[in-house]
Amino acid sequence: MIFMHQNLCEASNEFPNRDYTSQQAIDRAKKNLGKFDIVGCLEYIENFLKEFENRFGVRLKLEKRNQNPVTESIRKSIIT
Repeated sequence: MIFMHQNLCEASNEFPNRDYTSQQAIDRAKKNLGKFDIVGCLEYIENFLKEFENRFGVRLKLEKRNQNPVTESIRKSIIT
């Protein structure tokens, strides 16, 4: 299963107050992680893409959205 979602413990009504810091919620999130073939983090997207390719033998292409239209060099010149 490949799935991207922020709240791994949100799948049921067990947490009506959205208390995701309780031990019950943490245990549920850990259990749900076991259902995934690969889990990645946006901060390390390149590692995720490599692991995906190694595991499934195909290269995954991700579309970049909500990206700053100003290049990094221009941002640095404005800030300094």
